[in-house]
Amino acid sequence: MAFAKREAYERELVQIISDKHKRLYGQRGTHTDGIDVLFFIGSANENWTYSIRCEVKTGINTTRYFSKKLLVQYQNYMRLLREYKVMTFYCFRTLTKKKTIEKKNRKGEVLKSIEFRDGRPEDKWRIFSVDYVPQNNKGTPYLDFYHENGMTIERFLKLFDRLMD
Repeated sequence: MAFAKREAYERELVQIISDKHKRLYGQRGTHTDGIDVLFFIGSANENWTYSIRCEVKTGINTTRYFSKKLLVQYQNYMRLLREYKVMTFYCFRTLTKKKTIEKKNRKGEVLKSIEFRDGRPEDKWRIFSVDYVPQNNKGTPYLDFYHENGMTIERFLKLFDRLMD
């Protein structure tokens, strides 16, 4: 059951990004090293291709803390980045059914509010490059839908527009 749901969100991500950016080809990954989705972008004029590695995470809450298993995975991704310059992106989807979500402080005051557009699942995604995943005071990484390092899909795609220019 859990695998079927995860597969549906992986397909959703591929569909959204492929629809918004016609030059990106998306494919569900083999889940080797945790890679859930791969995107490929190439140039008709040059002989090169980029691949974009994406790890899909979901959560009912707007924050996803890393378990020991996810922490090991994150450390492997950071090693790949340091040693081989291989970038991985965490694609975090909130599973809330609410139309508006709010981040509140301990006093209950609203710090930030996001309203989702009807029928627009892309609003519920935030994408983090592995080197910009937020960390708590102890240095443990986590994903936070509201964190400034989380990119919307539109902002994420602008990165690849710059590559092709």
